[in-house]
Amino acid sequence: MAKLTDKSIQALKEGIKSDGGGLYLEVRPNGGKRFLMRWTRPNGKAAKMAIGPYKAQSGVGGGITLKQARVIVAEHQQLIADGGDPSQVETKAQAESMTFGDAAEQYLKTTIPALTNEKHRTQWRTTLMGGGRADDYCKSLRKVMIADVDTGEVLEVLKPIWASKNETASRIRGRIEKVLDFARVKGWRDGDNPARWTGNLEHVLSKRQKLKNGHHASMPHGEVSEFYKTVAIDLSAGAACFAWTILTAVRSGEARKAEWSEIDREARLWVIPPERMKMKKEHRVPLSDAAMAVLEARREYECDGLIFAGKGGKALSDMTLAGHLKRRQLPFTVHGFRSSFRDWAAEESGHSFDVIETALAHKVGSAVAQAYMRSDLLDKRRDLMERWGAYVVDCEHH
Repeated sequence: MAKLTDKSIQALKEGIKSDGGGLYLEVRPNGGKRFLMRWTRPNGKAAKMAIGPYKAQSGVGGGITLKQARVIVAEHQQLIADGGDPSQVETKAQAESMTFGDAAEQYLKTTIPALTNEKHRTQWRTTLMGGGRADDYCKSLRKVMIADVDTGEVLEVLKPIWASKNETASRIRGRIEKVLDFARVKGWRDGDNPARWTGNLEHVLSKRQKLKNGHHASMPHGEVSEFYKTVAIDLSAGAACFAWTILTAVRSGEARKAEWSEIDREARLWVIPPERMKMKKEHRVPLSDAAMAVLEARREYECDGLIFAGKGGKALSDMTLAGHLKRRQLPFTVHGFRSSFRDWAAEESGHSFDVIETALAHKVGSAVAQAYMRSDLLDKRRDLMERWGAYVVDCEHH
C-alpha cells in the first residue's frame, strides 16, 4: 500500500484513503480534508477519532501536516499498547497544531449543550464558526494558531464592525475572550488574554455611546463579570448595594431601600412591598448564591432598618451607585444593568420571555392575559437568577 504524499492528497476525491498504521485522510463532500485515526479497542470494537484538518507541508495557517499526523498517530499507538485510550488524551503534537477554529469548536462542545434554546445555540455557533453566513466575522481568526492569537488578530475582527454594529461586536469580543480563556486552561496557549476589555482593548477601541430616546446605556453582558469584580472588592455600602442591584436585576431605588425585614433567609427570598415597586405590585426576588454572599457580608450591619444604609442610617442616593461608573469613566447607567441582564437572559439562559420579563417585574401580555396569570413563575426564576449570579461572579466558566 502506497503512503500518502502532499501531491497524492491534492488529487484525492471524496472518500477515505489510508496512510497505514491506523492513519487515514478523509476528503469530505465540500472538499475539506482531515486526518482520522482508526483502531480496535480491547473489547474488539472498532474506534475512530478525528486528528485534525489537513495542511500541506508548504501551507500557511491552521491545520496538521502529514508529517505531524504520523507523529500523532504513532504517539496514540504507543498509548494503546500501554493500555490507554487515545480518545481521552491529547498529544503534544495535536496541541501545537491547534487553531483558533479548532479551539472554538472544542469550546462550543462544552457550551452549546448547556443552552436549551435552539436560537441561542445557533447564534453562538454562527458568531464563532460562520455557519455559511456572509457575515462570517471570525473567518480570518479561525485560521490562526491558537497559541499565536494576539491583540492585532482580535482587532482585525472587531474594528470593521465596532462602530456600525457595536452590540454585535461586543458580544463577539466576549465570546472570543471565552475561547481564549478556555484554550489557556487547556494548556494550548499562555499569557494574557488579548480579547480582554479592561486594561487592554479599552485603550484602542472607543467606548460604547450612550443610547438615545430615553433608553439607558447598558454594559454588554460579556463585560459585566469584570466590572463586578471591581465592585465586589470594595467594602463600602454603596459598592455592596451596586453588587446587589446587578445580581437581583432590580431597579436601583428598590435595592437602595431594601430592608432586612424583607429578607427570608430560609426561603432565600426578598419580598419587595407594593409601595416600593413601579407597578405597585409585590415582587418576590429569588436570591442566588452570589446574592446571599453579598447579604452575608452585610450581617455586621444587620438591624431593623436598611440593608445598605448610608451616613446617618439614611438610604443611599442613586449618585452613590453611579459614582462607581463615573470614576471608571464608563459610559453606562446603573439602570442599564437591567438591560445587560435582559440581553444575557434572552441570549444565553434558555428561559422564556415570560420568565425573563417577570424577573424584571415587567407587565407580561395584555390585561386579559395578566388576569389569567396566577403564578409569578418563582421556581423558574430561581433557576434563572442562580445562573445569572454564577455568570456574573465567574463569567469565564459559563
